[in-house]
Amino acid sequence: MKISLDADQIQCLPKFIIGGGMKCGTTSLHFILNQHPEIFIPQEESHFFTIDDIEQNPDFFLRKPNEWRCWNFEENFQEYLLWYLNFFKPARPNQIIGEDCVSYLSSSKAPARIASILPNVKLIFMLRDPVARTYSQYWHWVKTHRAIYSFEDTLQFAPGHIIQRSLYQQHIERYLKYFDLSQIKIIIFEEFVQNTQSVIDEVCEFIGLQDSIDVSKLNTHTNKALVPRNISLQLAINRLLKTTVSGHKYLSYHLPNPDPSFDPKFFTRLNSLFQRLNLSQNIDYPSIDLGTKIFLGKYFSKENIGLPKLINVVVENYWENT
Repeated sequence: MKISLDADQIQCLPKFIIGGGMKCGTTSLHFILNQHPEIFIPQEESHFFTIDDIEQNPDFFLRKPNEWRCWNFEENFQEYLLWYLNFFKPARPNQIIGEDCVSYLSSSKAPARIASILPNVKLIFMLRDPVARTYSQYWHWVKTHRAIYSFEDTLQFAPGHIIQRSLYQQHIERYLKYFDLSQIKIIIFEEFVQNTQSVIDEVCEFIGLQDSIDVSKLNTHTNKALVPRNISLQLAINRLLKTTVSGHKYLSYHLPNPDPSFDPKFFTRLNSLFQRLNLSQNIDYPSIDLGTKIFLGKYFSKENIGLPKLINVVVENYWENT
């Protein structure tokens, strides 16, 4: 694909990207970095480089009667680029512009696209114990209507990217085909939780800042999980709302050429009411079944066997299931 960018467009594009993974602390990292006066990160994820990746963003490919909404990055690049640039317009002169998006790390499309447009970008990837990450994503799916089965049935019958996003080795290997390892900063989620200040100091240095951020003055846990009070009822409601709420917000106002008619107002209001009644921050989701934990531990250990050498991190120091 031939890329056509002028000097002003290049100046407004990100100098660093927090590329995932999902449920690995990217929201907290985004929040902390955005407190630095020399950094600008848009509040919303654009999903620009994965806009037509149906594996990573199936919610974008919704249909009305006899009509599917579809996307084509190469064919509509100039149009999508102008939309993408709008995310960074609020940045002040001399701020370092960044972006975060949890679908970039695991996408097969994103690495080549990022390299073609942003060859010198700094990439930050956050990795978490793959079993814990997978289980956490399932509960995110539950609260956002994507899950309609139990965790075990989801793994067996509809795993989607709930499994794929924990296959870190293949994700990093794809990026290393296009970027030097010196352009990639790997953050282990568990280390980030234990030693937040030192990790933030390293990230600030990595993206070219002389001064770091004092995290002791910040509330760094910005994405507390909401858990259903009644899980069976939540899954039942999800079966009703999965195709009428999930993803429609993107098509009704977020993505290029938004279509307000995609917003199912009645179901959106119904969903908001149900969420207030059934979701709580004051309870924890149940512990993972021991047999399932052992199975996933063996599976991910096999699939990520070369990861420690690849990223030069002894992940066994942080992850129980390796």
